[in-house]
Amino acid sequence: MDDVVEVLGRLARRAAGDPWMEQFRFEPRTNRELDAITESLAPLVLPAELDRLLRSGGHWPGYLLPAPDRDDGFTEALSGYDAHASDRHWVWFGTTWERDSCYVPVLADAHDTAPIGMFSGQMLTVSVPVPSITALLVCFEVAIDVLGRDDWDPTWCDLITAPPQPDAQRSDEGTQRQLTLHEALAPMRRSWASSHPCWDPTVMPFAWTEDPVAAAVDAMLGR
Repeated sequence: MDDVVEVLGRLARRAAGDPWMEQFRFEPRTNRELDAITESLAPLVLPAELDRLLRSGGHWPGYLLPAPDRDDGFTEALSGYDAHASDRHWVWFGTTWERDSCYVPVLADAHDTAPIGMFSGQMLTVSVPVPSITALLVCFEVAIDVLGRDDWDPTWCDLITAPPQPDAQRSDEGTQRQLTLHEALAPMRRSWASSHPCWDPTVMPFAWTEDPVAAAVDAMLGR
């Protein structure tokens, strides 16, 4: 499996001399900033993969917050859940689109990788489309190759788990490109696995438009 730093390196080489990629670039966080993040989360621990992402800088398909936020939007979107009743807390660390927020679970035990939970502020749905930050960045690479600059869609993450929805404003060629991307990601979806306690391989990844499966909610929240 790729390491997040390896994928960031590939994206940096791809971005060399390409002004279009500049919109995705972010600066590395300083040691002081990262120390403050660690202190703010204690005794819970940030996934090592996210720490490496923030330290490295590079390219992300959206916006990264200056520091992960103890925002309960993801867990509050899970029906009937008291966001303060679990030792598994999901922190908001960025977006892939202005209305699609990304969360990772922080636990008392250290983990190298962690699944990404997403909350759609437009659709008011939750999903867990990938088992790790690295997996999302690899999908980002594929999306760039398939969609290209002219047909780029900032909501492309929906296509990780669901085919494109009808859209009268999208050309037939654009719809075909989105379908091609969804199919290109299929082998990844079938191969994904994770030993993280918040990932249930029997029901994940979620399809973007589905309600959370009870077994997956239990895994995510440590019930």
